[in-house]
Amino acid sequence: MNNWLFLAPIGMIVVGLGFIFYWLRLHKTNSLTPALMLLIVSVIIGLRTGFFESGISYLMLKGRVSKFKLSDSVGLGIGFGAFEAISLGLLTLISMSLLASPEFIASLSEEQKAIVEAQLNMSSLTIFAPWIERFFTIIAHIFATVLVIKSIQLKDKRFLWLSIGYKALLDTPVPYFQILIASDPLTMSYVVELYVIAIGVLGFYGLNWLKTKTAKS
Repeated sequence: MNNWLFLAPIGMIVVGLGFIFYWLRLHKTNSLTPALMLLIVSVIIGLRTGFFESGISYLMLKGRVSKFKLSDSVGLGIGFGAFEAISLGLLTLISMSLLASPEFIASLSEEQKAIVEAQLNMSSLTIFAPWIERFFTIIAHIFATVLVIKSIQLKDKRFLWLSIGYKALLDTPVPYFQILIASDPLTMSYVVELYVIAIGVLGFYGLNWLKTKTAKS
């Protein structure tokens, strides 16, 4: 097995923790209570998946975020995105450890064994792709979360629909991307990340747009 591959999920966890510590450092406070409350709410929201992400966020946050500043909204988005990154990283580490166990491999048919061994012996160069994906996906989560909160604060459903559409733009190609990556793990992992980067950059500029809009209002 290529043990360097364990750095892929470890990097995902580091990216998630990095965003959390960045936000805490940026918003220094004598009490951790506000930050912890944001992270607790983020973990709760982080348990929902798929299409319901923005819609469930809207329902759960409605009436609770009317006095949120933009920085609070960003913190909530970071909490959700970081929770997802850390969870996926831990689950991937556990899965890789189980797949690499001699007992598990011995229980497989020859065909299944060949598939598993191919996954466990991929090029070490693939480890950076999940890091890139999580970094820009967290930015996407931040933008989508801020849009939901803006929708609540301004009582304008257009921001909610924009958030749903944006998240759909991020997630819709995933099944096709999985097929591409399976065909050529090294090359296609990074080709796919170009799309994720583009969505993340769009979210970054979207956040700047909302910041400007907030400053003017």
